[in-house]
Amino acid sequence: MPYFEAETTAYEWLSSHGIGPKFIAHLTEAGRVFGFVMEYIDGARFADIGDLAACQEILSQLHSLGIKHGDINKYNFLIREGKVILVEFEASQRCSEEKELEAEYVQLEASLSDTTRGVPYTWEDQQAFQQ
Repeated sequence: MPYFEAETTAYEWLSSHGIGPKFIAHLTEAGRVFGFVMEYIDGARFADIGDLAACQEILSQLHSLGIKHGDINKYNFLIREGKVILVEFEASQRCSEEKELEAEYVQLEASLSDTTRGVPYTWEDQQAFQQ
């Protein structure tokens, strides 16, 4: 449950900023939240080092809101029609420490260059991998 709470809180912070997918609704049962629905990101691919500048720009936008993503692995940066969409905000938190935000920003290049994680490289492969 903390996962859903943290992620939905981050979506509230990001509402109308165009950084992540649109939050649509909570899924509830007997008054208890057990999930959420967000915009489907059709036709997206995972970011790679060639997308560094665009990923730096979206991460800078997030940081300008005083939010640290907390998990900037390259599979959390989706590219659709040349635009970057950040996902997976469960580790996100408000942050006013400039050096923490800068450290996350600096880590981005290494993350986009990483080939050791063993996670599928395309959105379609990722969907098949999860089934």
